[in-house]
Amino acid sequence: MNALKSKLLNAALAAAVAFSAIPAQAQIETALHEATHESPALFEGLWCGTGLLRGGSLELSQHRAKFEGMLRYRNRERPVKGDIEGRILRTFTEKAGELVLELQGAQLRIQQAGGNLVLARGQSFVRASAGSCA
Repeated sequence: MNALKSKLLNAALAAAVAFSAIPAQAQIETALHEATHESPALFEGLWCGTGLLRGGSLELSQHRAKFEGMLRYRNRERPVKGDIEGRILRTFTEKAGELVLELQGAQLRIQQAGGNLVLARGQSFVRASAGSCA
């Protein structure tokens, strides 16, 4: 009888531990969702152009699933604003054309571009170091 009680007690403890882990898993999933969809730190700040975009910059501010900022390239400035869909930034359609960027690792890569940036497709921005693109 002692062995049966011991097995039942162990099974009850195992079930209690497994049950208590469910809310922790839900909290982890919620935190991951918020980090990828609502975290201001994800896109906020200064990004510096690489490759063909060298010398250019993209300065962004983010509020949840919206962003706005300024794209600077070759002595021109283009205000940008739009929506964030996970790791994708999508500008509102403008006369210069839609701009779509995707966060890939430490790079913000241009997936689609219109206007004078059409040839920049595939090029990327990286986070500024020490607050500048110098």
